[in-house]
Amino acid sequence: MTKSMFRFLLVWALCLFGSGYALAAPVAYVHELTGNMQQQYGTSAPQSLKIGDTVDPGATLTTGAGSNAVVKFEDGQIVALQPDTRFAVRQFEFQKANVARSNSALELLAGGLRFVTGMIGSTNRNAFKLSAGTATIGIRGTDGTLLFNPATGAVSAATHLGALAISTSLGTSVIPAESFVTATPNVAPPPAAPITQAPPAVAQAIAQARAISLPINTPVSVPASARAAATQAQAAAAERAIQAATTDAARQAAQLAATQARAAAAAAAQAAAQSSEQATEAAVRGGAVVATPPAPAIAPPGQAAPTAAPAAALAPGAAAGIGTPAPTGTPTATGSGGGGGGTASVR
Repeated sequence: MTKSMFRFLLVWALCLFGSGYALAAPVAYVHELTGNMQQQYGTSAPQSLKIGDTVDPGATLTTGAGSNAVVKFEDGQIVALQPDTRFAVRQFEFQKANVARSNSALELLAGGLRFVTGMIGSTNRNAFKLSAGTATIGIRGTDGTLLFNPATGAVSAATHLGALAISTSLGTSVIPAESFVTATPNVAPPPAAPITQAPPAVAQAIAQARAISLPINTPVSVPASARAAATQAQAAAAERAIQAATTDAARQAAQLAATQARAAAAAAAQAAAQSSEQATEAAVRGGAVVATPPAPAIAPPGQAAPTAAPAAALAPGAAAGIGTPAPTGTPTATGSGGGGGGTASVR
């Protein structure tokens, strides 16, 4: 490298970082995806995502019709997006050396999602914020569903595990497990009611969210777990190629490729599990409170129960959330039955 080139790169770097812009490390990855999802930063063109792709702070994720996705964050937090959903990662910083100083700020722009607390929310409830319209939800040790219809400003919140409290300027309503609240603008949030009493659209969205089989919500190394998720998806595709082969030669080639893909997936899962264990240990040393695992998946009425991942698939990647089954069912709600803006916190 010439001196003039070096000086140019140095000046460019100083201008870049001096302007307040820094290259952010990825804070989450796509753990599962059925259908399609796009990622956009600011006014840049949207880009299609696949399993194993990573997410940086500032990203807006959008799922298509009939599509759902599971996104896992560095602290173990999980967000499962339903179809026709827009979701933004406003801020996210996981400080393993001092977890209480971490923060997570997320926003549901439209549609529906299921959320499970990671170490940030379990350690400091005030460090986690999930917004929808004018609503802000704080959680800790909780598994719940949030629905938002931007056309009406309506938000619905349901609790699967733990408890929530949804608040607006007109009041607060506590939501215990297996209950929901539908709040509407300019009306005080009503008392919580059993999910079985929810309006059909809300009940269906909650049931579909609860049917999703989620990974374990322990901390991860995002690059390692993203790589493991991607290689497992590639191994699954290689297995399907064997079934699609129409000649002996093609089948033999597909079997060889599948063997290699399985080996790569196993190695990546092992590396992800080790990285997850190290991240968990570091966070605990940094004062983290271990988060409560997600509630078990429950199939909606009239559908088969979700199947558990085989033991072989869960080892060695279970600690990193690798090897869990794909989302079951096809969530159809877009948050049309929701309630109004406000603030929610865990009790």
